[in-house]
This record gives sequence, C-alpha cells and structure tokens, in this order.
Amino acid sequence: MGFLCRELDDRVIITTGSMLMSGIADFRAFENSLRFYARKQFKKFIIDFGDCVYIDSHAIALIITASRRMRMAGTRLIMQNANQEITELFHAIQINKIIEIA
Repeated sequence: MGFLCRELDDRVIITTGSMLMSGIADFRAFENSLRFYARKQFKKFIIDFGDCVYIDSHAIALIITASRRMRMAGTRLIMQNANQEITELFHAIQINKIIEIA
C-alpha cells in the first residue's frame, strides 16, 4: 500500500506499493502528488510499478488525467516495471496509446 516520491535531476519517480489505491487516504495522497509534480514541470515523470500487484480504476483514471496535464506542460509520463497482469490490463484498455510503457 502507499507510494514513495523521489526527485532526481530532471525527473520524478513514484514507486508504488503492492496496491495502488486501497483507500481514500491513499487516493487523495496520490492525486495530490500527481498534481504537485505536474505543476513543477519535470522532463520525465516515472511511475514504477515494480512492487504493485493491484491497481484499481481510480488510480488508472488519475494517471490518465495526470498524463494530459503533463503532456501539456511538456513532461513525459512513463510507466515502468509493471507485472504481466498489469501490463496486459494497460494494453487491454489501450492506455499504452496515450502513455509510454517501458
């Protein structure tokens, strides 16, 4: 549960916990972090799903909304290290057409 944000040079990395969006507190914290970093205009915004085994629709909606804001600000949003199940979900809902998946 939860996530960790790190600023490194020209990029921000958010490392997810095992479950992204398990409760309202996590939802609000994740939403606030996405908004905060979208305003700071980093060159790259990376969401690392290395530990994530579950993501819900609220998290996906927030990521899509954030991707639009970041694209307008000139920031690349990249999702990386998702397990096979989450990667297949991203492809099934065609999120890979609007957000880079590494």
